Amino acid sequence: MGLDMYLKAKKFLWTEEREAVGKLLKSHFPGMEISEMQFDAMYWRKANAIHAWFVKNVQGGEDECNEFLVDRKDLQSLLDTVKKVLENNKLAVALLPHASGFFFGNTDYDEWYFRDLEATRKRFEELLTDPKWEKCYFYYQASW
Repeated sequence: MGLDMYLKAKKFLWTEEREAVGKLLKSHFPGMEISEMQFDAMYWRKANAIHAWFVKNVQGGEDECNEFLVDRKDLQSLLDTVKKVLENNKLAVALLPHASGFFFGNTDYDEWYFRDLEATRKRFEELLTDPKWEKCYFYYQASW
């Protein structure tokens, strides 16, 4: 058990896309029509500071295991915060503090903390600049 965190990207399919994907899946799901595709955009394990950011800035302080819509401007805001902390590690406590919880893992500002931030920076830069992600909707969900 532990804090598992998921950022999902969902893309709603237009008629042409539905037909193309539907042809691939027709034999597995006869008579069914696909309307959206879902991708695992990012996964974290016990990155409790990032989880705390989502709880505060996306979930309205509600720390539950529900799925929450994440606006692209929220992704950009988290990316900006991550970059500031990576540029000046002393800002970690003020800008991206740990959250403690029974299954939330380590609360040190150590190499694991900064690895999570670097992985987040790298992935979010791709999600926010690569045109293939422009028409996706993002959702955050954690479980523990």
